[in-house]
Amino acid sequence: MKPSWQLQEAKNKFSELLTLAAKEPQIITRRGRKEGVLMSYDEYCRKIRPSGQSMRALYAAAPKFSPGELDLERSADTGRDFRL
Repeated sequence: MKPSWQLQEAKNKFSELLTLAAKEPQIITRRGRKEGVLMSYDEYCRKIRPSGQSMRALYAAAPKFSPGELDLERSADTGRDFRL
């Protein structure tokens, strides 16, 4: 189980919390509920970009569709009638 900090304690000991977050993510709770996680910047970068690819590379690797492959028809229905 990951280390857990109550919000008030996390505020009071932020420097210590930041030091520990460099080693492993720290869970922050409020009123007994998990509300957030503090992690190192390096860990954050790995989480948001696990493959290490740039957005340009991700888009370039995306599947290609020819115009006839996708159904882009919209319904002519305008919704329901109502009175104000």
